[in-house]
Amino acid sequence: MEFIRLATLARALREQGKLAGAKAKWQGAVNLGAGQREKLAHLARMAKSSGWQSEWEELLWTITNRFPKELLTIETLRQHDAQQRNTMGLHRVYAAICANDPTNALAKNDFVLLSLLLNLQTAKAQELAQKNFNSARTNAAFVSAYAYSLHLKGKTDEALKLFGSLKEGELDQPAVATYYGVVLAAAGKPAEAAKYLALADKATLLPEEKALVEKAKGGR
Repeated sequence: MEFIRLATLARALREQGKLAGAKAKWQGAVNLGAGQREKLAHLARMAKSSGWQSEWEELLWTITNRFPKELLTIETLRQHDAQQRNTMGLHRVYAAICANDPTNALAKNDFVLLSLLLNLQTAKAQELAQKNFNSARTNAAFVSAYAYSLHLKGKTDEALKLFGSLKEGELDQPAVATYYGVVLAAAGKPAEAAKYLALADKATLLPEEKALVEKAKGGR
């Protein structure tokens, strides 16, 4: 139980403002628990209850990296980053999910959009977008992501054709409408874009998506 003793000391020292000592004790506790998921989970709960946000997140990532089959942990991180609208955090989460389960097409689609929004790993994202589309050409989410990736490559006409292959009800889905409206506006079709950009307001958007929508509305 030495790891608990060290963690408790870390909390006491932190409350006294002795941050250097607290950090050393906490790291000692983490080191002692490093090989056992239960100990790391205990420390994570302790960090959470103490309001130590960065320590809590770091421990969850330690558990995720060392015990990749622990799906509840990565889901906890995903929910947290989604609530915080943390695009970079979500990108890291979905990269880990895809690495652990290469067959998860839905996770790949989210990774694609996050990568394109952040301008990270764009070549890989565009490749995955095309593979997802080729595997399910009628999936509205896959069509939307692939179309947006084509638009970013300067193939806006092709992107619009792909969006045009979807049914009206599918285009009205806020998540799809967001990107369709952005591409329509970029193509110089403000009147057509207006409807879909309005629907985008019903979506739960990340900061980068909001910026895209606002830019598109400004171009009308």
